[in-house]
Amino acid sequence: MEDALVPNATTIEAMRESRRRKGLPRYASVQALFDGLHADD
Repeated sequence: MEDALVPNATTIEAMRESRRRKGLPRYASVQALFDGLHADD
């Protein structure tokens, strides 16, 4: 079984892609993230 703390190749590529995409939202805190996720509720 792979170590859950070591990202696999798919996860690493997704992290790289997220850094390249400048239009993704960023949040200062976990609470801000959840507030943003639930903004349409």
